[in-house]
Amino acid sequence: DPGVASPVPEREPAGVLTRPLATQDTSPRFIYKFGGGTGGVVATQTAYRRDADTPFAQFEEIKTMPAARVGHVATVLQGVGQNGYALQYPAVIGGSPDGSTPTDTVYIYHPDAQGWTLESRMIVNGESRPRTGRFAVGIIGNELYVCGGLGPGGVVDGSLVRATLIKTNTPPAPPVENPLVGNWENMQQSIPTWRTRVAYAQLG
Repeated sequence: DPGVASPVPEREPAGVLTRPLATQDTSPRFIYKFGGGTGGVVATQTAYRRDADTPFAQFEEIKTMPAARVGHVATVLQGVGQNGYALQYPAVIGGSPDGSTPTDTVYIYHPDAQGWTLESRMIVNGESRPRTGRFAVGIIGNELYVCGGLGPGGVVDGSLVRATLIKTNTPPAPPVENPLVGNWENMQQSIPTWRTRVAYAQLG
């Protein structure tokens, strides 16, 4: 919409639009915007979304990406949510954290859990195939294709790679960021005599 201000960053972000999965699907459509550079910052981790069906809706910031990206590509992968229903997962593929080093990561955003996970890496026959710099991504049937872009050393990579999409799978949920119980550690001193049926105490 001409009247909707786009949030920073403005240099080479990646965006995608989620769509209804069926005619009876009444879930809202969102426009997502991921990463890119702004000012003197080459790449950022910022992520935004806005309601695609509400005129003049403003972008809202969502959970930041796991790593800064520029020169990346976004798409939408179909899977199953934690509730067992079909769900669209915005995905950020490849890109660079510094404007020159390509990556092979495929991060997905979980709209239901509002967090990110590393879904996959572009590794073919044990060899990483990182991409950055306006490469192409396409989905045909149950196949995800990646072509072109820049590989290591800024060399143009014209190869075409693909991966099978398993739309009936539920990806692992993002880790809990604020757990009630922290990390465990060994104490230097054990109790003098080992016991079963020990007592419970709470101090403080």
